[in-house]
Amino acid sequence: MHDIEFRNAIKTGSGINNVHWGLMPDNSAYPGITLNIISNIYDYSQDGIDKLHSATVQVDVWSKTYSEAFEIKQDIINHLASFKGTGKLISVFVSTVRQTVDTSSETKLHRFSIDVDI
Repeated sequence: MHDIEFRNAIKTGSGINNVHWGLMPDNSAYPGITLNIISNIYDYSQDGIDKLHSATVQVDVWSKTYSEAFEIKQDIINHLASFKGTGKLISVFVSTVRQTVDTSSETKLHRFSIDVDI
């Protein structure tokens, strides 16, 4: 998985610098984006692990308003639809999108989850 290149693609597509692997840092401002690896599939050959492999990354857009979260989600999807990698990250494909509301804390947050196959 090419963590830095993928994170930069999400930052560029969303226009947001508040993008983190795993959890958002404490006291983070919103909107924000978290990235989590859902699966990381390796291919094997007679020589062991192949250099090419695929992964699914969940991109979560967090915002205090539905409309802002929706707009950022759309910006990311539009950017990834035309993404052409220049490094080791060759291609990306949006597979599914889900929407939820997190009511577990004082700040109610709208979330769009985008599953991306890379």
